[in-house]
Amino acid sequence: MSNRNNNIAYLFTSIALVLLLQGCNNDNGADAQINYSQEEDPIVEKGSIDEEFRAYVDRFISEMNQRGRNFTTNTLSVVFVDAITMPNSERFCAYGYSNFQDSGEPRVEVLNTEYCWERRSTTEKENLIFHELGHALLQRGHTNGTLPNGSQKSLMCASETCNNYRVYNSYQNQQRAYYLDELVGIPSSVPDWAKQKTFSRTLAQDTFDSGIDGWSTAVEEEPNTETPYEFYIDEERVFSPSSTLAIRATSASSNKTFGHWQKLFPITDFEDCANLLIKADIFTEGFTKGTVGIATELLEKNAANEFVFFARYSNAMQNNGTGLINTEKFEAQVICLPQETAAIRVLLYMNGVGEGTVTTFDNLEIERYD
Repeated sequence: MSNRNNNIAYLFTSIALVLLLQGCNNDNGADAQINYSQEEDPIVEKGSIDEEFRAYVDRFISEMNQRGRNFTTNTLSVVFVDAITMPNSERFCAYGYSNFQDSGEPRVEVLNTEYCWERRSTTEKENLIFHELGHALLQRGHTNGTLPNGSQKSLMCASETCNNYRVYNSYQNQQRAYYLDELVGIPSSVPDWAKQKTFSRTLAQDTFDSGIDGWSTAVEEEPNTETPYEFYIDEERVFSPSSTLAIRATSASSNKTFGHWQKLFPITDFEDCANLLIKADIFTEGFTKGTVGIATELLEKNAANEFVFFARYSNAMQNNGTGLINTEKFEAQVICLPQETAAIRVLLYMNGVGEGTVTTFDNLEIERYD
């Protein structure tokens, strides 16, 4: 995890609003909630569970049984696939079926790719598998909406509205317990960590007019591909004089190849579960496919006092059909910042674009809400 390339790889597989990068949901009975009494809990007979998933399935069953369910795993299948069985599901990384092909058997399918599984952290994998088992075993549909602080109301949020890999992170034990209670309908008032946050202070501002102090560049790319980006200072496409950070695509790239400007910002003296709001002005030219946006890595200190990655948040926008976007104060949030956070790394990025596409970033602001 301390290896920078691995950190970048983790980041770019979790862009929150890009459906290609998100865990997926069963749309059968979407938004419906089926509540079972303990006597009505389905008993599932033994099926095929790939070894990669066994620990996550066992953990889910244990958590559900502690909450009054009566599950076994006897016809449940949780398997890697090369393609999701459900038609028109190319954008999905995983899919949960409560009644697979009218067989009466629950099934979860996960695409067997680094993109969807291997590059994910343990907690991200748990988020995804627990979500799909919510469909397959609890017969839950989607539950959308947010709590007052911006956190998701449910682990069963649809991929169109949330990132199914990142409803809670590795340090959010209270949040994890809340979401598991919600899965089985245990009533709860709004917990303290989810109460509305108010503006506290501005942590950083950068107009990029005094150079690129502290900023560097990197590319996360697929194997055997050439770097398709050029990074430079642009003095023409500006929101405020005199310069911006720019990325130009020098060749067409895939949706798994990201170019970004990055900078680390130490962060201290904040309340547990504070929110961050990262804003920047973004201009695009020739932007007819792919995404641009802002991502934020959360870093902790290890025993050697080095910054190491443990979670990320992101927000992206796709093209609007014109190729030209002129957006002031584009926003990306970090919701419920754990106290273990020692620094954040802001990444201003572009990916999956055609040759000649240009994106510029200006007037960065980082605000904290406690």
